[in-house]
Amino acid sequence: MVAPPQYGAIDGYVYAPVGSGAREAKTAPAGMKPVQGASVVVACGSVRKDTSTIASGYFKITSLPSGTCSLTVSYIGFNNYQTSVAVKPDSTTAVGGSTGIALSPISSGSIMVYANVSGGTVFIDGQSTGIAIPAGLSYAFDGIAAGEHTVSILQTGYDAVTEQILTVISGQRETVTFSLNPAGNQAPDANAGDDFKGFAGTKYIYEGWNGSEYVYTPADITISLDGTASADPNGDMLSYQWAQTNGPVVSLINPNSATASFVPIQEGTYEFSLKVNDGFLQSASDTVVIDIAKLSGKLVFGCSYKSTAYAELCTMDADGGNLFHLTENETGERDGHWSPDGTKIAYSTGPTGPDSFMALINSDGTGQTTTSMQYGPSDWFDNNEVLKYKYYSGSLDYYKVNINGSNEQRLTFTNTSGLFAEISPDGTKIAFAKNYGGDNYEIVVMNSDGSNILRLTNNTTTETGFAWLDDNRIIYETHNYIGDRTRGIFVMNADGTNVAEIPMPAGLTDIKGNITASSDGQFIFLSDQNNYLHVMYSDGSASMSYGLGGSNPDYHPGP
Repeated sequence: MVAPPQYGAIDGYVYAPVGSGAREAKTAPAGMKPVQGASVVVACGSVRKDTSTIASGYFKITSLPSGTCSLTVSYIGFNNYQTSVAVKPDSTTAVGGSTGIALSPISSGSIMVYANVSGGTVFIDGQSTGIAIPAGLSYAFDGIAAGEHTVSILQTGYDAVTEQILTVISGQRETVTFSLNPAGNQAPDANAGDDFKGFAGTKYIYEGWNGSEYVYTPADITISLDGTASADPNGDMLSYQWAQTNGPVVSLINPNSATASFVPIQEGTYEFSLKVNDGFLQSASDTVVIDIAKLSGKLVFGCSYKSTAYAELCTMDADGGNLFHLTENETGERDGHWSPDGTKIAYSTGPTGPDSFMALINSDGTGQTTTSMQYGPSDWFDNNEVLKYKYYSGSLDYYKVNINGSNEQRLTFTNTSGLFAEISPDGTKIAFAKNYGGDNYEIVVMNSDGSNILRLTNNTTTETGFAWLDDNRIIYETHNYIGDRTRGIFVMNADGTNVAEIPMPAGLTDIKGNITASSDGQFIFLSDQNNYLHVMYSDGSASMSYGLGGSNPDYHPGP
């Protein structure tokens, strides 16, 4: 007798990834949605039955003979799902178990979602995936149908984010990043500082006395960028990001700190941007522009690096390079002046006063010669004639004389001249300091032959240090008395008109001794009250210390 057939049933849920293009979901595992209308076909030997999934993705087929059956689930645009199912008598077999059947699109890629905080629920194509961004701050969604999709994140306590649109390409992964901001949090403000000027070249670091000389170590000039004025309205801690946006390319040092820096090699205009972030919002960009000058020419100046008792002379390039100890004598050398061709330097040697003499030396330190001419030089007329000062019967006056001591011509008979004098760039005039009693030195100008003396300043203060900026302008210092700190810096025309005060640049408060100007009149070189050598824009807009001790510099355009 043949046993009657036994029957059972199968059921299950069909799902597809959110964003896969399947019909919208109602309930589903995280990241998935039910598929409505999928075709479900089951074959048990000669018995074949089919159905379609309902809105919840559910299907059920009954009255199937017990045994092994084959199941196929199909849906337009998706790969078929096939499996074997064991049908048991008088029971229902759940296909796919508790997780259900997952369909995958025929053409699909993936989306990697990044966020700055965890916990936000991801939405794809306006539908919740049910997945929150984990502690690792990223999550990959696979099986996303090729084509255009929208992605967003929603998190309680944070501002709504703008939905982002992206195109998924089959077999590829797209990325999208969200920065969530706590409700009420305001963006920080970046402040890159005011525009300023600076210099390229070499500065020196004083290391101390080694027993035989003062030691200075050369170092590249470093320009600092200051973003410490940046602020956050909520008081949050800031992170910083500097970037160069214009100018000769340089490498930024510490670009992620409030105070970055760089080493300029070339002259030019450099621009940098600063953005700050409070951990949630990034500021708008702020920029700072730095005009960098790389000076040409060379300087001679008083120094004392080899001795604590005697003044000497040193030379260096105007940009700080090639520092050279020119003289090393125990006689005292000072007030060096370049010859017009830059091959010689005239200076004073010996004790200050009648026992000092004018000396000459080649710019490479050779050919040092002390002349028989008492006192010292103030400037050169040409490569063979100098302007010198000397006392005669108790009077200090200026003379024109050949460097060999011949053809001396007395130019002034003032009996009250100061030590500093300078010939105008065109050689037609001489400016010098004249004493009008006590510490009242004033600047006067005369023709190069000593005629037509004209008083340019007229006050009760002391004006001794000065320089020609060009044929028609003189820049000068004002003191309350000799040895006093500089009260101010002024510029005037060569006839004393249009006097204007120049602001003292940041970092420079006092000036000591005489000054000298570059050939274009854009820069002046000077010493501060502590005898450190500086360069300064002649409009007072910026200055820099070379880090070297030095006094009474004289400039030559080179070579």
